[in-house]
Amino acid sequence: MASAEPRAIRRSGGMNRWTLEPLFSVVYILLLATGVLAVTLAAAGLDFALVVVTMILLWAALVVVWSRRSAAKESR
Repeated sequence: MASAEPRAIRRSGGMNRWTLEPLFSVVYILLLATGVLAVTLAAAGLDFALVVVTMILLWAALVVVWSRRSAAKESR
């Protein structure tokens, strides 16, 4: 009996090139960078509140840049 799912879109049971794709998402990279930067700032002696404010400001700046980039890309 043939499979109901066509062969072209049937998932393989092994490793393929898309298996690790979610790990390299921009969000995951930025979260990792935020954690590393927060630990670095804390190790440098900054107060916890200052580290949190710095992270919030950096994320806000990133959102502004991302939204302006998206708006410029869509206006073409």
